[in-house]
Amino acid sequence: MYSRDTRLEQRFAEAKRLHQAGDVAGAAEAYRQILEIDPRHADALHLSGVVLQHQGRVAEAIARIGEAIQLEPTRAVYRANLAVSLRAAGPTEMPFYVTKRDPGTSDVRCQTASGVSSSAIP
Repeated sequence: MYSRDTRLEQRFAEAKRLHQAGDVAGAAEAYRQILEIDPRHADALHLSGVVLQHQGRVAEAIARIGEAIQLEPTRAVYRANLAVSLRAAGPTEMPFYVTKRDPGTSDVRCQTASGVSSSAIP
């Protein structure tokens, strides 16, 4: 019997295969399923953001990739894909980050100028 982590990583490998094969809808669904199980799966957050950018949902892509960066701030590829999404968005979607630090929580909010937002816990 596989552990949950092994099964999750097998699902992630399948999602990446779909993505690389150009099955954007299939990859999006696979990343969504992974994030239902583990909402802090940084690679799935990142690549689901890339899929959103390919679908023209740039503001959502910026927010999603921003969540991945909050979890893995040293991953250069995340920042590179954020730059691609920012360039695609143009100046009207430039993000701004709002940090809320309530006692007992470290929630971080990422919000674009159009109001699309997401949260991550660093």
